Amino acid sequence: MTCSPPRNTTCPAAWNRVSLSPRNIVLGAVSALALIAATPVLATEVRVQIQFEDYTGEAAYFALFLANADGRYQRTLWISGTKQKYQEDMGRWWRYAGRSDEDFDAVTGASTAAGGRVLVRTELSEEELSSGYQLVVDTAVEDQRVVAPDVVAVLSDELQGEKTPGTDYVRFIRYGW
Repeated sequence: MTCSPPRNTTCPAAWNRVSLSPRNIVLGAVSALALIAATPVLATEVRVQIQFEDYTGEAAYFALFLANADGRYQRTLWISGTKQKYQEDMGRWWRYAGRSDEDFDAVTGASTAAGGRVLVRTELSEEELSSGYQLVVDTAVEDQRVVAPDVVAVLSDELQGEKTPGTDYVRFIRYGW
């Protein structure tokens, strides 16, 4: 492409070096698409409170994970309890998580005592917050039963701040953003 400037002006020298060949057009389009794909999805900070019943027994291990609207595992948000042998007791969550490439070190904390409360902060996308995704908690207490799931809370604007009751060790779960 050559520059044809209006009268009394000159073209920058670089304009005369630009080639609008089909190859360059395709490369430009691919570069633009790669830039769009690399743009991170905006995430919203979500606070999740898990309140435990005042049961008798050892501290609870639990896994808080995200499931899609069909109840399919997406990713682990928090693990209470650091010993893998007890994490494996939560068989339902472990079957999902054990096959993933997730790094649990950043989302693992101490086990939770009876009557205890845990506040988890995580980030979820707009799609996860508005498409029927679910917060799921599976629990296990040493020498007692495993409860999977102990609670399932559907994410929605309308249910923010509401308590969703658990079925066993978990008294309730509540979330907000």
